[in-house]
Amino acid sequence: MASAPAVNQGNFPYPQGNFAAPSQPPTYAQYNFPSPGEVQHGEFYPEKVPVPDPELPIDDNDENALYLKHLELSQHGKTPDEFQKIICCCLLKVAQVPHNAPMALGVPDLPLTFHRTILKNKFRKVDAVLHLCLTPPTPHECVTLPKLRDSTWIDIVSHYTKYVLISDTNEAPRYIRGNVMGENSNLKQTVESIIEVLSTDNPYFLTTSASNLLRKDIDVLVCRFYAICEQLVTTDVTAELLCADPKGFERIIAYLENFLKFLLRLHTNQTRGVTGFSGLTSDHLKVLLAGAVVLSQGLSKSRPVGRLVIYPERDCLRMAEKSLTDPVFKQHGFTFDCFSLVRFVVDLTPQIPHGSYGLLRILENFLVRHQN
Repeated sequence: MASAPAVNQGNFPYPQGNFAAPSQPPTYAQYNFPSPGEVQHGEFYPEKVPVPDPELPIDDNDENALYLKHLELSQHGKTPDEFQKIICCCLLKVAQVPHNAPMALGVPDLPLTFHRTILKNKFRKVDAVLHLCLTPPTPHECVTLPKLRDSTWIDIVSHYTKYVLISDTNEAPRYIRGNVMGENSNLKQTVESIIEVLSTDNPYFLTTSASNLLRKDIDVLVCRFYAICEQLVTTDVTAELLCADPKGFERIIAYLENFLKFLLRLHTNQTRGVTGFSGLTSDHLKVLLAGAVVLSQGLSKSRPVGRLVIYPERDCLRMAEKSLTDPVFKQHGFTFDCFSLVRFVVDLTPQIPHGSYGLLRILENFLVRHQN
């Protein structure tokens, strides 16, 4: 089986698929790896992580962009065909560049950029925790831990990453999700905490039970909804959640559906004079619909899941299969290539475009004027 081609991001190879099949022995000097025994400071990974592209605003004035900017939404104010056109415009102008939503939707009065930044920073911190949970201790630390000292380096790496290298003689090395040496408890707690926080009311995210909400409160909740939908399809921790606990991800989606129903119920009660809330504006509805579209588009694609793994080369693997207490390590130390981990794409998230159909259906029932 042929290996997948590598995509150069910065100076490091990131395979496009979940197969890692290098044909040449590793040359670590080209990756700027530390020399044996050199201490790393302030790095989660031993390689330089590519810097993400800056989120520059895009002032788009083509026909679809102008249609979104001047769009007015209201309860039962659109026909089914018009609703489909709005979805298509959101796919073209928002889902492709989610950070540009404030300009693409024409909603300058909503603090969307501000709350996107807050939520993005929160998720980036969780991503950092995730990467720490997935990174194995150094071999020097492992030999001081009773549960790890008699293990092989390849088992230790598999235990922390939760991906096991399968390397048969006649096929390219590949990785499968597996459980080696028990649960990675830190990883499990991180994933479970994301589910717990995003599937229930939380003062820093969303609510489905607050009363006496003012216009500024609705502004915040609507912007948070969009930001959460975006982060669910862009962050590493949610990619891990999709692979490790899809049922937990469904709980988060179910809560987002309840949140939408809560807001629409508030709007309906307002029209009946039940509360002091002034009702959802067209800008509110545009942001809610755009968030659901961004989530739907993101879940329809597979995202790469990367891990720091042992370079899948024969000599590296042969050395990694020795116990850390093997005499060869006592004699030469942990200076072998197998202890310099390399980042590879080991898996792809599942494609679940149907995951957000419930959100779109709720908004369609509210916005569309159905013919009898």
